[in-house]
Amino acid sequence: SVRQAACHALGRIGGEVAGAHAAELAECLVDEDPAVREAACQALHHLGAPVAAPFAGAIASRLKDEHSNVRLAACKALGRFGGASAPYADALATCLADQSPQVRTAAQRALERVGHGAVDAL
Repeated sequence: SVRQAACHALGRIGGEVAGAHAAELAECLVDEDPAVREAACQALHHLGAPVAAPFAGAIASRLKDEHSNVRLAACKALGRFGGASAPYADALATCLADQSPQVRTAAQRALERVGHGAVDAL
């Protein structure tokens, strides 16, 4: 879809150009198309913490998405934000029991990157 392609393009472009559209990317996290939600998570992941961390809560809401690819992308994005994702450590910890082994692994890695902020969730 066009929205999915736009998310992918912004993720690849990065920098100030994409950062200026971080809020629009966050809006795509609730799109009806799971491929768009996944692409939005991936794009915000590529933008990194300084730009995308303010949207960590919206990304964390995707940890309960019905599609495992979206949950996987959300775990990876939150992991990229490191300690900024500490408020969502509990939500990440629930993914340690996900039915998808890829999601479980990504959640573990994300919690490792969150660091000490994740200790209470475990």
